[in-house]
Amino acid sequence: MREFAWNVVSNTLATSGASYVKWDANRFVTQRGSTYLAPGEQSDLLVDYNFALYDVMARMAEKFPGVTAMACSGGGGRADFGALKFFHLFWPSDNTDPRDRVKIQRGFSHFFPSDTIAAHVTKMGGRPLKFSLDVAMSGALGLDLDARKLTADEKKTISSAITLYKNEIRDVVEQGDLYRLESPYDHPRMALDYVSADRSRAVLFVYQLTNAPSAMMKVSGLDPQKGYLIHEVNLPAGQKSVLGIDGRKFDGAILLREGFVSPCHKECDSAVVEFSAVK
Repeated sequence: MREFAWNVVSNTLATSGASYVKWDANRFVTQRGSTYLAPGEQSDLLVDYNFALYDVMARMAEKFPGVTAMACSGGGGRADFGALKFFHLFWPSDNTDPRDRVKIQRGFSHFFPSDTIAAHVTKMGGRPLKFSLDVAMSGALGLDLDARKLTADEKKTISSAITLYKNEIRDVVEQGDLYRLESPYDHPRMALDYVSADRSRAVLFVYQLTNAPSAMMKVSGLDPQKGYLIHEVNLPAGQKSVLGIDGRKFDGAILLREGFVSPCHKECDSAVVEFSAVK
């Protein structure tokens, strides 16, 4: 069976143009018994199965290094460190409503780095496009949308967000230190920031989950000895930031100690804010 599975994988990915694979694992061994194993070896079944599965995955990663591979799903037990050795990222949940994903991705972040968490923009939940994009940009940004059905404005908004993510914030999000600032279970919003290793750059994400007055919030991880230029990004075309400190420079010590007023107060408001160290 191992060789049969490998031949299916190999022959499929050898097809001309294959560059991406989603390995779905919603089924595993549920009938835990084997007519091929002796009575004293029945407990070996699941162990042997997993080693055989990892062997096929390892061969895939070695033979097809140019194919982006996503393991799916968390419910099928494939969101584990053993499988992640052979995959670029995994699919945490079929629930892609960004309001729910705020909590799902926060939970996964306690165990897995952000660059392994596939965070895709979809239409589920009917949330504002900006909110969906802002949530997805705090993980490994992707899109599950029919481009043929998008309006011209939606295409422009998505294109701008992708450019921002790739050119400005992805390296900090994927390689920076994560600070969970506010829990969605204890607050009407969730906030987190990623900070580069040298603390010269940070990216803050704020997600408003219920209506509430704008409130003070503090970032973490900044260098109190550095000054930072603050800039809200991923704003809709033509819209100016309502963040009071946007475009201004503040000492890290002040931002850490006193914080600032969040620009979000309505359900599904969101903000992405960059902090860049300046002399």
